[in-house]
Order: sequence, then structure tokens, then C-alpha cells
Amino acid sequence: MAASVEERLAKVESDIASMMVVLALRQAPAEPKAESDGKDVWDKAGILIQLVGPIVAGLVIWYVGFAVKDSVDIALHRQEVEISSASEMQALIGKLLEPDVGEADARATALALAAFGLPAANILIFELQTGNAGARVGAQSGLGLLVRAHPEPVCEMFRWVIDEGRRYYGWPAHQAVIELIGQGRCLQARPALLQFQALVPDSSPETVARFAAGIAADPPPSVSGVDELRATIDTSLAALGGTKPGASP
Repeated sequence: MAASVEERLAKVESDIASMMVVLALRQAPAEPKAESDGKDVWDKAGILIQLVGPIVAGLVIWYVGFAVKDSVDIALHRQEVEISSASEMQALIGKLLEPDVGEADARATALALAAFGLPAANILIFELQTGNAGARVGAQSGLGLLVRAHPEPVCEMFRWVIDEGRRYYGWPAHQAVIELIGQGRCLQARPALLQFQALVPDSSPETVARFAAGIAADPPPSVSGVDELRATIDTSLAALGGTKPGASP
């Protein structure tokens, strides 16, 4: 990584100080005169300053100009990379949003998006709710990669989905996120997962109706869907240490 302007200026000051010492030693007499009132020393110092001053000023200007130019070049290159990355992400997102995207293409696209890091997490979570069957499978694969690369922030996103964001997602999206919570060992999401488990203690029609009222209605949960969800919750909780308070894997 390129040194900062401050680091380069500090290097200039150090080099200049060393130069001044060397030049002063060269100008100093081999043996000091016994009778000296200090006038010769000051005269020589004045001459030295006159000789070295322009050189020092030139060096400072050159170093500062080089540092500023280098910093500008780095900033411009960074901006070009960001613009290029945004364009690539936009193309991948468009491909993932295609209504007839197949599972294999969706997985490849989602994994490519995940390579861009955290900026891809929100769109992949969104696709768990809005995408077709292939896109949802692909999005889950991409999120599986992200939770391993960035566990803390991605686990927090998963916790939000099954807690505060519960009403924005249907049961298939919840099921995918709960499975990812277990795969990613998201301990911070465990309390929210235990609360979610309490929403579906069984698969009776009353439970299904109560659960349906607390989440997004698209698609509406069914008895078989709630059974699948409960099984996924149990599996993820087991990966997080079970259902006992304070348990850990």
C-alpha cells in the first residue's frame, strides 16, 4: 500500500536532517582553533544554509508533488474499480432476477455476486422471498458463502429476518435463513431462533393460522410447510447447542 503524504513528509524531514549533519561535518575544521569567539562557526552556518536551502526546498517540493500525484492516482484507480464492480454487480443481479433463471445458472450467478462481499447480502436475502425456485436455491448458496466469509454482519442480517423483519418474508425464506443460521453457527441469532420456535410448537390448524398472521402471507404457510420449518429449526438449534438457555455448540 502506498505511503501517506504525512509518512513521506516525515521521511523527507529525516533525510534533510541527515544531509545537514553530513554537510556540517564536512565544513567543520579538522581541529578547532584555540582562540575562537564563535564567529567563524556562525559564518560557516550561514554559508551552509545559503547553499543547502535551495536544494532542501527543491526536495520538499518534489516529494510533496510526487506524494500528491500518487495519492490522486490511487484515488482515481479506486474509483474506477468501484464503478467497474458496480457495473458487474448490476449485470449479475439482472441475470439472477430473470423470471426463467434455472437453478444451475442462479447458483453460479449468486456465488459470483457473493464474491463482491457484503454489498451482495441484501439482494440475495431479498431473492429468498421474491425469486423463483431456482433463484431462491442460488441465493441460499451465495448467502452460505457470505456467512462463512463475513460471519458477524451476515449472522446479524439473518437474526433480523427472523425477528424484526419477520413480517417481510414468507415461510420458505424463513426456512432458508434458519438453515443458514445453523450452517453459519450464528450464535448471536440463537435467542431470536428460540423465539421463532415458540411460534410453531406444533402443526395444528390453529398454530398454522397464528403463524401465518405473523409473517408475510406470500406464500401462505401450510401444515406440511410448518412441519418442514419445525424440522429445520430443530436442526439449526442442535448445531447451536440445543434448546437449553445458555447452551453452546
